[in-house]
Order: sequence, then C-alpha cells, then structure tokens
Amino acid sequence: MKKKFIIPILTIVLIVTTLTLVLCLKPDWKYVACEMATDMISQGVMVKESERSELSLQKVSTQSLLKDQRIHKEQSLMLINTNHLLSSQFSADIVNYKGTEVLMNPCLVEAYSNLNKDIRSNYHDNLYVTCSYRSVRKQKQMIEKYKETATKVNASEHQAGLALDICAKGFSGGAFIKSDIGQYVNSNCWRHGFIIRYPYYGTKQTGIEYEPWHIRYVGKPHAEIIYKNHLTLEEYLASLEVGKYYEYGSYLISKQKQGDELTIPTDFTSGVISSDNCGNWIVTLKIT
Repeated sequence: MKKKFIIPILTIVLIVTTLTLVLCLKPDWKYVACEMATDMISQGVMVKESERSELSLQKVSTQSLLKDQRIHKEQSLMLINTNHLLSSQFSADIVNYKGTEVLMNPCLVEAYSNLNKDIRSNYHDNLYVTCSYRSVRKQKQMIEKYKETATKVNASEHQAGLALDICAKGFSGGAFIKSDIGQYVNSNCWRHGFIIRYPYYGTKQTGIEYEPWHIRYVGKPHAEIIYKNHLTLEEYLASLEVGKYYEYGSYLISKQKQGDELTIPTDFTSGVISSDNCGNWIVTLKIT
C-alpha cells in the first residue's frame, strides 16, 4: 500500500522541482507564466458607453475642430497591418528625438522620455532604441535582409514612426524579456501611453508572434484599457462602435466617420483626434 502512495508523491515532487528549476533558469518563461495567471483572475476595466442624452453634444465642422486650441491632431491611433496598409500618399510626422539622430513621431517624444526616466529611476540604467522610423526605402531593405519575418511595405508601424524597437544593456530582441527592465516595460509601458503591440496572447489577431521589444504608442487612456483588458490594438479599435461615446475615468472616447462634421460635447478641457487608418476619426477628450 505504501508503494502505491510513494510513487505518485515522488512523481509530483519531481514535476514540481523540474518546473521550479525551469522557471528559475528561464526568467522569460516565468514572466509569461505569471502574466497568464494574472490575466486568468483579472476582471479587466470597465469602459462605459455614455448615454447621448447625458452629453451636451453639438455638430461642428471637422476643420473648425482641428483649429480649436484645445485639440491636438495626432497619428497615434492608426491601425497599420497587412489588412490596413498605409496609403501611397501617406506622410509620417517625424522629428528627431531630443537632439539625437533617433527619428520618431512627435506624439512619442515626451512619452518615451518619461518611460526612460521611469527606467532610470527604478533600475539606474537606460532604455536603448534599436529601430524607430523607417522610410519606404529602408523597409524594402529590411524585406531583402529578413525575407521570412519583415513586414511588407506600407504594413509596418515603423513607417509612421509610431513604433520603437527597444533593448536594455546586454538584452536585445527576444532576450529583452529576460531582463528586469524588459519585464518592467512589458508590464508598465501603458502608464506612459505605450502598448506591447504584439503581445504573447495576440498572435491570432495580429498575425505576428510575441515581440516583447516592440512598443507602440497609442496614448492615454487607450494604452491602459488595452493592457488591462488583455486586448490587441485590432480588438480595441473594433470594439468602438461608430458614433457612440465611451467613458473611462476622466476621458470620453468616440469613433466617428471621417467627413465634414463631427459630433462633439460642448464642455471639455483638451483632446486628441487621430485617424484610425480605416476611414474614421478616434476622438479622445479630457473632461475634467
């Protein structure tokens, strides 16, 4: 009888010991396993649909809204993938990052600076950008060099300057997630308006395997909603119905068809308007 109990117990001990050893030797596996466990018990965050009767709405011309000093036009919420290509006439907004040769979309500059300050504060080290903006010519060169993995021309977020490939000292590419800095970025970049564009859970939706080094700026509060609700950018934008307003914290969010007019609340303090590259505007308004 004792042998019948001893063998299963020893088997369980062996399995637990092996898993513990593997997770100790594979910090990236341990991180993903912990994230998956957290996702299973997390209920996410609630994004409430606003009743139009509760909002004092008015129709305004798109041009007059874009001239409103409270509104900032960005390219931050453009969906760019093989199904939603950049047009041949697309022109990216590009600037040099704080006097360096790193090129990025202007909406990233302060956000990335704050993310880097966060890293320095917590780890006394810096993030490093290995790839930022790419021109069409550079994207074609990437395709020639990495035929199996490079995204086709006009399907890359790098062409809009909205994505950054980053690394920590000694940890680049897939090894980034093995570092403490890489794990911190993957769990906290949303605080600065970034998402992991190709998360470990999103391959089916994005068509791209997990890339823990590839961060994409979408702005606040979108990054928080996407991260905490375990979404991809594709899923998040699809969840917004045209013409409706949604509340999250002190923000109002609306997807509206691109045209001559938009429906906007009369009372807001600041806002961002961005094309979604699908024929709509995403309007994000701060109300307090």
